[in-house]
Amino acid sequence: MNIHLNPLAVIIIIILGCVCANNSYGNDREAEIRTLMWGGANPDFNVTNVPKKWANESAVIIAQLNSFEYKKAVIINEVHFNKNSHYRIKLIDKNAVNKYAEISFSNGDGRKYQVYTGFKVIKPDGKEIIIDPSSAVQMDRKENGKQKSYKKLAIPNLEPGDILDYYISEEKIIQPVSKIYYFKPVLFHLYHQYPVMKQKLQFDVQRRCFISLRSLNEAPELKLEVDEENDRQRYFLEDTDREAVKDLRWFFSYRELPSIKFRAAYASGQALRQNDVLLGEPGVVKSSVSKKELAEFVSFLLVNTYTESKDIMKYVKRNADKQASNFEIAKMAYYYWRNKSLQSDEITTIADKSQWNQYVTSSKDTDFQFVDRFSGFLAASGIPYDIVIVIPRNVSSLDDLLLEHELKYLIRVKQDNEYLYLSPINNFKLPGEINTMLEGADAYVVDGLAKYKNWAPERIKIPVSREDDNATFGLINVAITEGFNAANLKVQNRISGHAKLYYQYWLLDFYDYEDEERSNYEMSESFTGTLWMKKKLLNLKQSYLSNRDNSKNKFLKSVVDEDYDFKTTSVSNLNIEKTGRYESDADMVYGFDMSTEDLISKVGRNYLLDIGKLIKEQVKINDDEMQREYGVYMSSPRSFKYKIVVDIPEGYSVQGLDKLNQNIENVQGGFTSNARIDGNKIVIDTYKHYNSCHASKDEWPLIVEFLNAAYNFTEQKILFKKG
Repeated sequence: MNIHLNPLAVIIIIILGCVCANNSYGNDREAEIRTLMWGGANPDFNVTNVPKKWANESAVIIAQLNSFEYKKAVIINEVHFNKNSHYRIKLIDKNAVNKYAEISFSNGDGRKYQVYTGFKVIKPDGKEIIIDPSSAVQMDRKENGKQKSYKKLAIPNLEPGDILDYYISEEKIIQPVSKIYYFKPVLFHLYHQYPVMKQKLQFDVQRRCFISLRSLNEAPELKLEVDEENDRQRYFLEDTDREAVKDLRWFFSYRELPSIKFRAAYASGQALRQNDVLLGEPGVVKSSVSKKELAEFVSFLLVNTYTESKDIMKYVKRNADKQASNFEIAKMAYYYWRNKSLQSDEITTIADKSQWNQYVTSSKDTDFQFVDRFSGFLAASGIPYDIVIVIPRNVSSLDDLLLEHELKYLIRVKQDNEYLYLSPINNFKLPGEINTMLEGADAYVVDGLAKYKNWAPERIKIPVSREDDNATFGLINVAITEGFNAANLKVQNRISGHAKLYYQYWLLDFYDYEDEERSNYEMSESFTGTLWMKKKLLNLKQSYLSNRDNSKNKFLKSVVDEDYDFKTTSVSNLNIEKTGRYESDADMVYGFDMSTEDLISKVGRNYLLDIGKLIKEQVKINDDEMQREYGVYMSSPRSFKYKIVVDIPEGYSVQGLDKLNQNIENVQGGFTSNARIDGNKIVIDTYKHYNSCHASKDEWPLIVEFLNAAYNFTEQKILFKKG
């Protein structure tokens, strides 16, 4: 019997067959992974008892496995990345139960990204309860401006004493767009919030791949196991009996705690001929980077990254004085480029966010694109400069450099024996300002005007700003309402250096510095593009302007609530006096009014004023923070000065001023305060400063000393006594 099918039917049958095959594979793979994880082959995941020494911990990780697999598909242009994470955790107290009552995980996106999960709870009597992953709820969040979906699973009926055993397995198929592919680096901590009885870390890679691997801060070295039959290598580490490390204030974990850096890469022979820097040899672990390799890598980037600088050249030639110094020319070019970036950001910002004021605080170019473009300008102008190659302090020391993604770049303009550092452009950056995570870091410099083959990296230390370079000064005038119902405050703040960026971002919009920019540069009066786009953008602009005061006041309220340790009833009258966007007026200056009912309380016929809280919220060092085992890493040196002026209500005297006088000074910083009566006013001056961005653990008590003094000040009250 002959059966004839029309073409449409054939297509439908093929599609259904593919779907069934995919579903069958998915079900088989899910069962395979479940057997691998829960089949009992790993005895570490059969343990139920924990050591008595950890009986008072919130939880104990009985066993943990983190495995990463990298492989290249045969013939076809695909690379595969599989990641398995398996945990077995004894929950001891309610805090741990609350922490694990919900677990989030990715939901994958089909054939090229599959996620398999398993969750079970083991009760103290040995009963196992398997949680159905299909009961997870689909969730969405914004990440880098894009909507991302994930799943959240509730783990019901968890109780102290339970064991939670779960795994999350991710399998990705990636189609590289070039002949070389770098897998995402793995930075793995061996420490955890909870103590760990047994953990295993392993990397499975094909022997022809490129491997970068380094153990940091006395972490054990990974061992190698070779599978000749399958042409594979496995690097693994087994770690036992590791104590917990609690969350620490001002701490860069990668600088002191045992960690592992790992990155795998695949490259064809053709790709290697074009780019073999920082890769090493196939199948051989690369654990360090020499100065020569670093110079070759940066020169490779310069050759292969080209950004135009002719517009900057034209502007400087047209406007620079013939006697202008190297620094003056570099600053002129820097400000001009910032203005051009600001203009190009306008349309994108409005179209994407429907808000005129929220400009990005970093350049759309990478830091290396900035270096490349500004290098072209400086070289064409004959201005001597260096390219600065540095690792942020919170990422790694320079001696532990391994991966190119750890690097950041700056320009250093030379003038006699002085240097001007230039960082990637953003809307508020000034020439000479350096990112806080780069200040004080060791770095290499290469001569930008020298030929690449003659580059000899020289090691330097990037300068650190002083505490008074990053200063906050606040003048607060306080008037108590009749009847002592509230306090009305007039606040004037002057902020410099690194301290400005937070306030600039939240409190400024384009209209606060439009006149300033237009007085210096030619700027278009209307949007470009199609008539439809112009109309849309102008409508968005008008919509923002009509609600501008409300929007800015909302941001001001958020900033004030973050700064002060009391509730406000109203915040209003934001006044931007200086934007702090040019060296000629480098401080940001702004004022506002606020009122609060939270600072005054009645005591019989008298009233108490929480006057100490007017210097903004201060750091409180808890008892469990007093002893410290690791160094202290801060953003930057900084200082805070406040002058508080309080009108004394008529018919009242003041008691308690003596408690407001303190003087703590040491090599790490200090806090001083002075309170006095001047006529019918109380006048208080305070000064708090951090002298450095790093301190050893032995110097921690010195920091605690002035932190406690400042916090104790905020706890002080004064009494307004009737008569």
